[in-house]
Amino acid sequence: MLGQDVCLTIAGNKTDLEKNRAVPASEAEEYAASVGATHVLTSAKLNRCIEDLFLNLSRRMIEVAESNDEQHRNSLGRGGSSRRNVVIVEDEPQPKRGCCGG
Repeated sequence: MLGQDVCLTIAGNKTDLEKNRAVPASEAEEYAASVGATHVLTSAKLNRCIEDLFLNLSRRMIEVAESNDEQHRNSLGRGGSSRRNVVIVEDEPQPKRGCCGG
């Protein structure tokens, strides 16, 4: 479902309120796997797994970026180009109007 450049983590929050769980953890994990995401149970109130979630997500994002850089360098070695075209289009100057729109 996701592109190769996207890192997605689904946070099952409020684990401190386990008795009020609306979605079984197994269902959330199954869904996460089906969309190429990871699933982490968290509790902001208890500060449980919040930092780990962001650290793991950040690591995965760095790995994807490094992999993309390596693929880009490899394509340059096969005759690819690193040039990007940028086109700047100037806005048409608007006629000046009086202070009351007239």
